[in-house]
Formats: sequence, structure tokens, C-alpha cells
Amino acid sequence: MNWDWLLGFIEGDGCFTLGITKGNGRYTSLKISPRISIAQKEDMEVIIKIKEFLMKFDITSSICVKNNRGKYYSLTIGDSSAMRCIKYLDKLTFNSKKYKDYLKWKECCKLIKNKEHYTKKGILKIIDIFETMNLSKNKQKLLKYNKKNVNKLFKEGKLFEINKSLKNKINNDNSKNSRFKKGHKNLYKGGKNGKEDKSE
Repeated sequence: MNWDWLLGFIEGDGCFTLGITKGNGRYTSLKISPRISIAQKEDMEVIIKIKEFLMKFDITSSICVKNNRGKYYSLTIGDSSAMRCIKYLDKLTFNSKKYKDYLKWKECCKLIKNKEHYTKKGILKIIDIFETMNLSKNKQKLLKYNKKNVNKLFKEGKLFEINKSLKNKINNDNSKNSRFKKGHKNLYKGGKNGKEDKSE
């Protein structure tokens, strides 16, 4: 069992992709996570062997079971573990068109590593690359955060760049909320000193 063996599974039954989700906070941005996925139909033993192999290189992964016209086992390598695979995959020879996807995915990983996915420009650049990858039609439909929608969310103030200015704004808002809660608590107590108001 080696990396050439693993690459065979990725080229045959795997894909290089990105997880794109939006937080629920008042000031939020997109969470963009690099992922490598491998699926096997009714063969969990192979998936477990892949997981055990990756653990030797300090690469973590998760396994889930899907029922879609039969039982499928899916292994996903995400975030820093997915990026850790790059130094091993770069040494191998790809034998399919999936190499083009790998190069594009690797470019996205570089932007993420450089923290550019915290900026509007970086997010749009990653989405531009992601949309050119050879994904299935179903996956394209799941791409809710395409360039048009992301631009709209930024314009409507529903997405923010994570920078020093935003962090200061969040801290100021938290400070205001803290003062409001303190004053609100004093009102319940009956006055500034926390004593019951008997003036009525």
C-alpha cells in the first residue's frame, strides 16, 4: 500500500473539491474548506484501509455511509489534512484528466493557506477557479455560493471581509451590548445602585 495505490482510487472513484458554507453570525464570511473525497460501493474494507494508510502520515479523515441505489462508503479528507496530501501527490504521475482538477484545487489551497479566503477578492478568485473544475451537474447545482450570489451578499451587507476593521467593529458592538445588558440589569433591580425604587 503506497501513495500510487491511493492515487488510483482518487482518479477512479474520488474528487478534489471544496466545502463552501456561510456562518450564522451578524458579521460573517464564507468558510471555504479544501476536501478530497473517495467513494466505494459496498466495500467498506477498502475505505478503512485508506483511512489507516493516511493515519501513518498524520492525515485525518472521516467516513460516512450513503444509501443511493445501494450502499456507498465515502471517505473525506478535509482542511489542513487535505492540504497535507499535496506534498505526496505532487511526486506522483496522474493518468487521467483529474490532474487538471488537482492543479486548480491546489491553486485554491494556496490562496487559503495565504489567508486570501478572508477577503472578497480572494473568495471570488477561489469561486472562479472552483466553477471551472470538472464537477458533476449535481455538484454544480449544489454550488449555492457562485460568483453572482456572493457579490450580491457582499453588496447587501450579509457577507464581510475578515480584517482588522471588522474585528474592531465586532469588539465595539460587543462593548455596547455589554453596557446595555448592565443597564438593563440595573433597571430590574430598581435603580443605578441596585436598590428597589419605592417612589411610587
